Amino acid sequence: MSFSLKTRSLRYKLWTVYALMFVLPVLFLLYIIGISLFPPFKLTPLPAPLMKITLIVGVAAIIVMSLGGFILLYRSLKPIERVTKNTAEFLKEIGKGINGLVDTEDEAEKISQYVTSMVVEIRNKIIEVDRYAHDLAEHNKKLSQLAIKDGLTGLYNQIYIKERLHNEFMRSKQFNHLLTVIMLDLDDFKGFNDSFGHMAGDQILKEVGRVLLVSIRPIDIAARYGGEEFLIILPETDLPEARIVAEQIRRGIAQLSFLSPVSSGASHITASLGIGVVSGEIISHEELISQADAALYRSKKAGKNRVAD
Repeated sequence: MSFSLKTRSLRYKLWTVYALMFVLPVLFLLYIIGISLFPPFKLTPLPAPLMKITLIVGVAAIIVMSLGGFILLYRSLKPIERVTKNTAEFLKEIGKGINGLVDTEDEAEKISQYVTSMVVEIRNKIIEVDRYAHDLAEHNKKLSQLAIKDGLTGLYNQIYIKERLHNEFMRSKQFNHLLTVIMLDLDDFKGFNDSFGHMAGDQILKEVGRVLLVSIRPIDIAARYGGEEFLIILPETDLPEARIVAEQIRRGIAQLSFLSPVSSGASHITASLGIGVVSGEIISHEELISQADAALYRSKKAGKNRVAD
């Protein structure tokens, strides 16, 4: 709206200049010529002295109007020249310059070209900013994933799983929802690492992570809890259902095979699992983890490669 008003104001000024410099003086001269050459068109007879005075006043009026028109035109065009100059300097400062523009003395044409160049440059800058913002968002997303994911298995890490378990536990208590957790530990994993090396151990951990992901639902959360320990959160799951999931994970791990450097056949690894269930006696997510950990200990003590609750 402000640009429209300024443009309209300038238009009025230019029309006023045009009237003062051309229209009114021309009409006045035509009137003087008319009453001098064509007496029938005289409105009132004028005596010679009065006619002389009228001509002097008319000429003076023409000079004053023309001078006023020139002053008004100058005051109107000077800001345009200043805008043109400032725009050109701005383009040079931002590195765009005025290359490729048509050489012209028309200030309006210069402004049009400069503004067009500025719009193109601003559009390019906006595109660059959008691209930078997108790259920054992707970078931040990757950093966020690195902060909550285990770099080896791709599962969540212990920091995240504890926070998530706390939230799920509070929701379970508040709304009386089911919640179970599974604590998993690979059997004799230290001996496996000592025998086959840490690279083979890392590969087994990756494969275990894959087994967990294919064995749980999208709403379940699996994490590498530390070393060869894993923790799985099962929202809206009761104990019988948790046993089924835990048994499926146990069988999936037992079916993993790897080439043993000390024997001609394939070797296997097993896991022991313990289940913890939210109940009235459990008052914190730490106690829920302790319950699952105690069940895991019973599984180990009973011979390993089994599920206990």
